[in-house]
Amino acid sequence: MPEVPGRDAYGLALRIAPHLYDHGVAVAGSPALAALVGPARARLHPGDLDRLGLDTGGRLLVRGAGREVELSVDRDPEVPRGVLEVAFGALADAGEDVNALSDPGAVLTQVKVEAR
Repeated sequence: MPEVPGRDAYGLALRIAPHLYDHGVAVAGSPALAALVGPARARLHPGDLDRLGLDTGGRLLVRGAGREVELSVDRDPEVPRGVLEVAFGALADAGEDVNALSDPGAVLTQVKVEAR
């Protein structure tokens, strides 16, 4: 069984959550469905956003697995404290795939964040 790394006091655990409409082949092939795909957003617990000095609509630089992506943030009390959640297959404003932040060989991917 793989070892789960300890928590980093300066990082957040990355959760890539399923979403009904993403940039997958089926949705991209349908103009009607493709219009339903929203921009990538980072969802964080209100306590984490307060610690970072951000609120909904603020910008966050997220670094993980050797990549970095800038995202807008949403305040979501349903997201556990210490977790940054993004939708599977979402694309950031500059076109980066947020899935690239995840390390596929790791049990847990921790990301570093920086308020913009």
